[in-house]
Amino acid sequence: MDRDEVLSEAASREPDDAIAFLDRYPFDFDLEQELEWFRTQEMASEVLDYLSKRARIDWESLRGDVDPDRSRGDR
Repeated sequence: MDRDEVLSEAASREPDDAIAFLDRYPFDFDLEQELEWFRTQEMASEVLDYLSKRARIDWESLRGDVDPDRSRGDR
């Protein structure tokens, strides 16, 4: 999801719904670098708070050796 898609989804949904939706998808940009840009956009404060918290997560360290194509039953 690119930053314009994030902005569009955040603008078209109630804050709680936007956060729940955005939380399901990876972003294809560095959120930490784009956070200031998001702050200049018209966006609900709850969504900005979520983005700010999400930017602090080290996603690469959480990936581990996960195989997304392997179902839970195969483990």
